[in-house]
Amino acid sequence: AASDGYKRQTSACALELARRAASLRPSPSLTAFLAREHQQLDQRVEALDLARSCLRDAALDAALRNRETIAAVCEAVRADVEPRVGRLELRVADAPAGLVVRVGERAVLPALYGVPVPVMPGSARVVAEAPGRVRFERDVAIEAGALATLDVALAVVVAPPAVVIAPPRVVVTPPRRPAPASPGVGPWVLGGVGVVGLALAGVFYGLATGAR
Repeated sequence: AASDGYKRQTSACALELARRAASLRPSPSLTAFLAREHQQLDQRVEALDLARSCLRDAALDAALRNRETIAAVCEAVRADVEPRVGRLELRVADAPAGLVVRVGERAVLPALYGVPVPVMPGSARVVAEAPGRVRFERDVAIEAGALATLDVALAVVVAPPAVVIAPPRVVVTPPRRPAPASPGVGPWVLGGVGVVGLALAGVFYGLATGAR
């Protein structure tokens, strides 16, 4: 186990150095070396991509030294890795603006929608996001040497209905007018006494006149 760990560490270090060299001056020989190192680390998808790229570049460069040897190395990597990867076809019927689709940690180019792409066997997490759309997320079972398909569709985000808050209603109550003051029973009593007095005076006057 310790020996395997040391080999993997050495391969990873060599892989990083080769990447740096390829970024400065890419060549089919470096691509072949990278493909073989990814193969040693069991990174099958990366190894397959590099092997195909190596074969394509070697075929186009007629002046390449050791072209047949380099092509043979890349073909050996491709033949070993290709049967041990699965393929996933993402069917995107209506790709909204700003759509980003990832399989695991790898972004899928829009040109590869509807095209079977190599994927490591096992469970693959597919995530798709776009502005104004609901996030799409699915797990897909991938088998070595088999093709899996997935329809990717993102629903439009529906905004919640706006809540309109009416301003508070101000009710103005007019001032109440004071009721007119009642004269009370006093004037009525006095008026009644005066009437009775006049009546008695009339009676006494009639009696006095008759006596006379």
